[in-house]
Amino acid sequence: MHEPRGKKGLGLSYAVSPRGASHMEGFHDTMIAKKGSPELGVPGTMDRFSIEGKAEVAKRFEDARSFVNCQILCVFDVTPTEPGYNLHLVRDLVNAAMGSELGAEDMLRVGDRAYNLARLFSVRMGAGAADDDLPPRFKDQALPYGARTERIAPEDLARLKGEYYAARGWDPAGRPTAERLRTIGIDVAG
Repeated sequence: MHEPRGKKGLGLSYAVSPRGASHMEGFHDTMIAKKGSPELGVPGTMDRFSIEGKAEVAKRFEDARSFVNCQILCVFDVTPTEPGYNLHLVRDLVNAAMGSELGAEDMLRVGDRAYNLARLFSVRMGAGAADDDLPPRFKDQALPYGARTERIAPEDLARLKGEYYAARGWDPAGRPTAERLRTIGIDVAG
């Protein structure tokens, strides 16, 4: 749906998604091109064409989106950046319905857990690091963006994947580690 050569973080999200490239849970760099999202750990803006810091930010935005998807809400009704940030309202609804007191980090933990469960299913079906890739045209063919041209260089994608796996607590083969799963409350007995 969206062009990842102009959104490097989205390119990463497309590559590593447990359900195939999806703009519904992916991180859109343009969300933070003008304003940050302090509650999601992005205090300022980030350049949409840069790969610096994108792996951790992509993870956090995916977790937030995954939390919203767990509530069976349309992500288009939720704004994860300033101005208009309203993820706290989704938490308020959950807290009112469940009698809980979820904070921002709890919300991200729920999303992280759901995202990892989806990844575990993909791994069980045979997916792994070799599948976490983009079509060759995104890596080989540059597109014009004003006076510049952009592609996602294979070495940049490899770096992003490594940083992303580390942020998620996955091993180099793209599998969630037992330690990470225990940290987010998934039973790894056996």
